[in-house]
Amino acid sequence: MLQTGTDRGGELTVYRRGSDVVRIDATIGGSNSDLQEVFYYVGAKVVFVRTKTVTYPYSPSTNGFDFANPHVKATADYYVRDGKLISVGNAKIGPSVAARLLQEAELFMIAIRRGDHVVYVERVLK
Repeated sequence: MLQTGTDRGGELTVYRRGSDVVRIDATIGGSNSDLQEVFYYVGAKVVFVRTKTVTYPYSPSTNGFDFANPHVKATADYYVRDGKLISVGNAKIGPSVAARLLQEAELFMIAIRRGDHVVYVERVLK
């Protein structure tokens, strides 16, 4: 589980091949959006990152956000070379976002290897 200061918290899903972590899915839920990040690993090193921002429209009839009607606002794929994110396609990434993604990838892997059941992402998201 992710501990975040967001409205709807967060979640990590870990995929393994044998004892090796090969993928970590992270979702951080805001009040009207989700930030979804997928990290792929080889030998405990991140090699590929996929990001997606999903927003939810406001519904006047329910006076709240319609979580049954998601809208994909942005997606981007990056591979990792020499410790840097390289965009696949036309996606642009700022240095601070790239640094945050790489820090998250490392933080998540360390936490999973230690057996942590809770990951505090505020350290990374600041």
